[in-house]
Amino acid sequence: AGAGQCVACSSAPCPVGQYRGRCTADSDGVCKACTAPPANARHLTAGSPYNVDSCQWECLPGYFRNGGVCSRCSTGSCATGQYRGKCSADGDATCRPCTTAPQGASYTSAGQPYDVDACSWACGPGFYRSGGSCSACTTSPCPVGQYRTRCTGTSDGQCTACTTKPATARYTTPGTPFDQDACQWECAPGYFRDGGSCRACSTGSCPVGQYRTVCAGVQDSVCAPCTGAPAGGVF
Repeated sequence: AGAGQCVACSSAPCPVGQYRGRCTADSDGVCKACTAPPANARHLTAGSPYNVDSCQWECLPGYFRNGGVCSRCSTGSCATGQYRGKCSADGDATCRPCTTAPQGASYTSAGQPYDVDACSWACGPGFYRSGGSCSACTTSPCPVGQYRTRCTGTSDGQCTACTTKPATARYTTPGTPFDQDACQWECAPGYFRDGGSCRACSTGSCPVGQYRTVCAGVQDSVCAPCTGAPAGGVF
């Protein structure tokens, strides 16, 4: 403009982090740096209004706004069954309940990683893990001669052979209780029970006038007097 002319003051916004100084009678307003943001922050806008030192700012990633300063986000692990939520520019990360465990389960760790809703979990007593859920342990009895192995947190109980009878015996029941290697047994024909083993029944001939009783259960056969002779008769 020529000498002696009046020129309109500039009113265009300045770049981010700057504001326009005041236009005076002698000079136009020029862009100036806004007051520096706090440590670990950056400007988001130019001055608003354009001619006021009022640039907006936000905290850098890993920090949150705490009044007029930026504080470092918390990164420590939470308690079992909790994970740390995301830290944003406006708020710190807080511990929150995990939500991934199915019904019948309990948590065994905090979030892994610490800021992910991924707490480890295990099924409670009476349940086992089946994919992403907990299923009730099977409690029905097994066939005769078998018992159900214990249900663990990772697998159901399975029927398996009892191991307690001697070689010359046979099982008469499943495990009692159902989940213990405790099937009842009896000795096979020709044997009788003697404590925890089966012994062969006695088979030898008896003296004249005696017979051999039946061998069964826990009783061996023995020689007993015959009783069928008439009066005055002898065997």
